[in-house]
Amino acid sequence: MDATIQAGFGVRIDRLFEIDRRLDAFPNWVKAVVALSLPVTGYMPETVRGGTRTVPRSGKPPRHWRSAPARTAFSIVLPQAFKQMLPPTMNLYCSMAMATSLANNRRITI
Repeated sequence: MDATIQAGFGVRIDRLFEIDRRLDAFPNWVKAVVALSLPVTGYMPETVRGGTRTVPRSGKPPRHWRSAPARTAFSIVLPQAFKQMLPPTMNLYCSMAMATSLANNRRITI
């Protein structure tokens, strides 16, 4: 195969095989952990964002208190949003637990 052939998305084909050789350096369990955690890292921020959006304006401190935004978030907003974030978080946990059977099916052990 000619090394100058390019894939449809602008990456040379020989580069793709080079990436594959680099991934062989990692143990299988590391690959499984990364592959199973990627969907969770994408959906968890959306869960937190959606939960914080459910807190009404009356549940936030007035501006004249002048508290730091991080302190406001951790002490006032997040405790109120937690009950809204719990069901989607449990859904992510269940999805992650079901996906681990795929790793077990491939005989990947730690």
